[in-house]
Amino acid sequence: MADAAPLPEELEDGEELNATEVYSDYECTSLKQHASLLVKHPGHVSEPASLALVRLPPPQFPLFDSVPIEVFAEGKLSDLQTEGVLYACQRHQMILPN
Repeated sequence: MADAAPLPEELEDGEELNATEVYSDYECTSLKQHASLLVKHPGHVSEPASLALVRLPPPQFPLFDSVPIEVFAEGKLSDLQTEGVLYACQRHQMILPN
């Protein structure tokens, strides 16, 4: 993960932010225990460096019990896609007031 970008007031006069300081490569960290089942996402994915410093909440939804293992074994979903499905399912289980 790239270091966080300096705040604007920390920059010297005339110095500009470099794209590598603003963005960092996305890493799927919430599914590390299932990494052997998942294929890496084929595209290059980046996120703002400040967002990369924030950890996702721990996954609670039993996705790997709910989806046939062939989906992961055959690479039908990448790690990034699986993470998106996981958190969507987890959020879908929440019951909102009224």
